[in-house]
Amino acid sequence: VGIAVDQAGRVWVADNGNARLQVFDENGVFLAQVAVPGLREEAFSEPYLAALPGGVVAASVPLAGEIRLFRPDGTLVTTLPLSSGERQVRPTGLALLPDGRTLAVADVGNGVFTVPF
Repeated sequence: VGIAVDQAGRVWVADNGNARLQVFDENGVFLAQVAVPGLREEAFSEPYLAALPGGVVAASVPLAGEIRLFRPDGTLVTTLPLSSGERQVRPTGLALLPDGRTLAVADVGNGVFTVPF
């Protein structure tokens, strides 16, 4: 479902059925895969991606209620804290805001919120 192109032209693809991200060069040549525990084929579990500064890619993991940031080599940088109060958070769509430091996050059934990184 999710796809993003980072600053180096690498194409990141979210493959929730296989719980991974796949990375390709601009010609579609496979470069790497990154395991993402928590991704799976289930309703409202589709992961989305956003390319961030420095070649980092954000991936939503809806069923875990998390957004995880990965370096180009597949290393997990961090998991962004999501404030939910009393409701369940299921982040799906992601977009980098013009300030380059904040993500807009679509939350299944709960609208949109922002999270700095």
